[in-house]
This record gives sequence, structure tokens and C-alpha cells, in this order.
Amino acid sequence: MSHADRPPESILPPPAFPDPPEQLFDEESGAPKLGTYFGPFRRIDLSPAVARLGRAEAFSRHKRWFYTAISTDEIWIGAAIVDTGYAANAFAYVSSHERGVLAVTSHLGVPGLGCRVGDLPEEGADARFRSLDALFRLRRREGSTAYELVVDTKPLQVWATIETARAPWPLSAVARPLGGEVNVTEKRALCDVRGEARVGGTRYLLDGGLGGMDYTQGLLPRMTAWRWAYMLGRTDSGVRVAMNLVEGFNGPVECGVWLGRRLYAVGEGRFEFDRAEPTRPWRVTTTCGAVDLRFEAVGLHAEKRDLVLVRSEFVQPVGRFFGTVRVGDREVEIDGVPGVVEDQSVRW
Repeated sequence: MSHADRPPESILPPPAFPDPPEQLFDEESGAPKLGTYFGPFRRIDLSPAVARLGRAEAFSRHKRWFYTAISTDEIWIGAAIVDTGYAANAFAYVSSHERGVLAVTSHLGVPGLGCRVGDLPEEGADARFRSLDALFRLRRREGSTAYELVVDTKPLQVWATIETARAPWPLSAVARPLGGEVNVTEKRALCDVRGEARVGGTRYLLDGGLGGMDYTQGLLPRMTAWRWAYMLGRTDSGVRVAMNLVEGFNGPVECGVWLGRRLYAVGEGRFEFDRAEPTRPWRVTTTCGAVDLRFEAVGLHAEKRDLVLVRSEFVQPVGRFFGTVRVGDREVEIDGVPGVVEDQSVRW
């Protein structure tokens, strides 16, 4: 990545973050270049690992998804397109910060024919899902700095532009999950949003909201589980703040906090919650002690599927975070910042 491609100095993180590698694998050893990076991946090429595993084994392990979040003063939107190689699904929901989930839609599809998540997380990105009763699409055209999100289903519709031009650069990571070959992820946050969502006869303007994305592609273990937290909003003083934490799966390499235009690494997430009643408060912390938050749910999106080859169960409460985050030499009060937590277990 050339110096000319770097963001202005005002949005650079601490120097511990290197640029993402142009090649994800070492040419001599063939090992993935594990670590946390500051900046976008131009393309995800897992072909060296595919060749090592063999095409049949790689096909069964190859998973890709795009998750998009939008946060406004009124609502939270979550939307995902998932391609597992031999199965596909998409879901979206709209949740009010006061009244909980207003509408949810979830669909199964056929990879290749009705679903595709590409290898480009940035310019040229194109993820789409189509079935008889649903259309999902997230794309970023060549030469554009903005993603376009469309969700067109009977329960809800979303048309949004998620602009990266003024956003901090993403947290990017290369990991090797236990039992897996390699996993690559790029987390974006604090992007400017404009557009609208419709639930029934109610229209919600998204202008002035904040958006973020999780692009993930990897050759994963047959059994995969994680706990995840994602926060997207503003402090009481108006400073933009976001957080991505995970426990398990990729581990600490994808854990970070954005404050304004800066990105700070934090330790791996730790989650305390009642699995039998996931809408009860969660405690979310990190191994380094920088994050100490309480999550209070206002709604819940949950799915349980048994498709023989694929078995998944996850809960994704949506609500608000309260507590403190310490980054650099600052302690930041988090008072009702919107977000989600998740407990997921999948056999694929």
C-alpha cells in the first residue's frame, strides 16, 4: 500500500498496527500472515490454502458472509448474507431502541444460483441473495467510496448508502481458528448513512445514522462457535464510538474500539449472560480490562436451523451498552450506545 493511499495523519491509529499484506500467505512457508492490520484488504485470495487442502475439503470448509449494521437515533438495522458453499441464507431485522424488534425476515437459498458473496470486501464488493420472496444486495461499485444496501422483502424494506469517505479505516485480521485453516475478516464502523427503511406503513429516515460491516471469509472448522459484541453510536458529548469484540473463533486479533477516527486494540472479549434467558443483561469485558460494559436488550433475533449438513443456533439480542471503555489515556463513558451481542454455535 503506497504512502499516497494512506489516510490523513489525523485518522491513523497507534503505530502498532501494520498495513494489511498484499499477499495473505508467505511465499516460502505457505503459512497465513496472522495478525491485526489497519486498513482495507483489496482482495481475499485463499487459493494457497485451497490447494493445500484439496478442492473437495476446501469446498466443505469455505464460508463467506457480509453483515451490515445501521444505527440511528430511533432504530437499529441488522442484515446478513451468508454463503456456506452448499447452503445459503439471508436475514434482516429492524429494532426500535424503545420498543424492540419491529420486523424480522429470514430466508434460505441456493449458493451460486441465488446467493453469492464475492472475494472483494472493498471496491467491487458484491454480495447478493435472491429467492421467490426476497432480495438482498450489498455492493460497492468500482471507483466508489460507498456501499449500497438493498433489502426488499414483505415484512421490511431498506435502501441505504453507507459512505466510507469520512470513516476511520477498518480493522482487518488474519486468524487461524482452532481446527480451521485460515480466516480473514474486515470490520468497518462509523460510516455515514443516508436512506430509508420501511416496516409496514411506517417509514424511518436513516440520514445522519452510522453504519458498519463485517466481511468474513475463511476455511473454517466443521464446528464453530463464538460470542460477539458490536457497538455503533455516539457518546453523550457527541464523539463517535464503535467496538468489535469476540470470544473464541478469531480471538483477540479482531477486537478493537474506534473512538472518533482512531482505532485501538483491546484484549479478547469475555461474556457473562444467562443462556436460558438471553434478553437479561449481559456483562461484556476484555482480558486487558479496557472494556467494562453492561448490555441491556430491548429485543431479540434468534434462529435455529437443522438442515442435516448444516446445523446452526444463534441468538442476537439488540439493545444498548452502558459502562466504561479505556483507550489510550482516556476513560470513555458509554451511556446507552446502541449495539448487539451474539451467542452462536454452528456445524457446517
